Amino acid sequence: MLHLAALCLILVTEPIKLTDGMGMSDRIATGLASQLPETARWPITGTLTLEDGTPADATFNIIWAGGSKQVSPDADGTFRTLIPPTALTTATIEPPPGHLVSLDPFKGGTMQISTSPDAAPARDIDADDLDAVSAGTTEVLSENLPQTQAIAALAELEHIRGYVDAAIGVDLGTQPFSIALLETEAASIAFPGRVLIPVKAEAWFSPNTGPRPSNARWIVTHEWTETALNRAGLRYRDEPRLRLLGDGIAELASFAYTTRYQPEFAIARLEQYARSIADLRRSGTELYDPSTMFLGRSVSTAGAASRGRIGSTAQEAAGYAVAFWVMHQAHLQAGPEGVRRMIGLMQEGERSADVLAKAAGVSSTTPLALSAIERGIKSLAETIAQDRDEPADAP
Repeated sequence: MLHLAALCLILVTEPIKLTDGMGMSDRIATGLASQLPETARWPITGTLTLEDGTPADATFNIIWAGGSKQVSPDADGTFRTLIPPTALTTATIEPPPGHLVSLDPFKGGTMQISTSPDAAPARDIDADDLDAVSAGTTEVLSENLPQTQAIAALAELEHIRGYVDAAIGVDLGTQPFSIALLETEAASIAFPGRVLIPVKAEAWFSPNTGPRPSNARWIVTHEWTETALNRAGLRYRDEPRLRLLGDGIAELASFAYTTRYQPEFAIARLEQYARSIADLRRSGTELYDPSTMFLGRSVSTAGAASRGRIGSTAQEAAGYAVAFWVMHQAHLQAGPEGVRRMIGLMQEGERSADVLAKAAGVSSTTPLALSAIERGIKSLAETIAQDRDEPADAP
């Protein structure tokens, strides 16, 4: 049974669905599970006590479809653990007999941001505690950052919006979109009414320092494009065979922008594509059929046990490379107007192969030879490397 405590904590005395205990709606849980990357972790916090209120440190379990997590509270009964976002929709919490679990409630106005699973401790950041600058529906949140830098980041977001529309053919729309420039790494997250991409401020303003170029702009452009496609009714993660188009368009948008304004990372990304395809070819795969091999998360996870986790991961990684290359070829044939026609056909429910054929004259009905794609990607990287010394227009 549930009791609402005076301090707005939710007390759990018997097994219960985790989201019910947190006060999180199914709609929000499903949205988080579909939009957060698989490497992200969602924080679960609260206190364990005996029924008389005495703090307790007995272990208990959070169980979800395909996994579980044992929670070990501190001596004062408080606990904090991280679970995959995909677990939110099915997880249940099981208090030890004779104990109460007081779950901290989900707060719709709070960005609960966690670093990678191996990094600790993760932070909970209240949006109201961050500085904000905005232009229309685009917003930059920041912490301990000069306002001039936040305004510069906002101007670049507006530039990305215009560039992706003009060069690729994707209208990023007028729906709210935000980035948060933070002092430490954080995973991307969506919360009610707004999509927010946390970015390490240093990675945004000094993208080419350190051992590798920063992928911040690539991620922001990809996620913003993906969000625009979803809002246009293209729920391609609910229809895995459209993923070739959805992720392909998002990767193409990121590639176009970073090639012009951060070529070092564009080259690194293409080299990563080539490695992904080479890894799959070494496993004995020569042909890639996107309609069966580049599936949505629910399908690929379900088949992971039968195919083997390494094989599934290699197929997934190569899928982004193949999706990018197919869309790159389509864009060469049909340009931005072709992409706009694709989006219209996708909205009408056309199959991915028909969309490509009708909008750009490109066929994906036959499995693609990975060796040809690998050579094409390497050639494209070499071309960018030769051209990158030419000055690019400032954003």
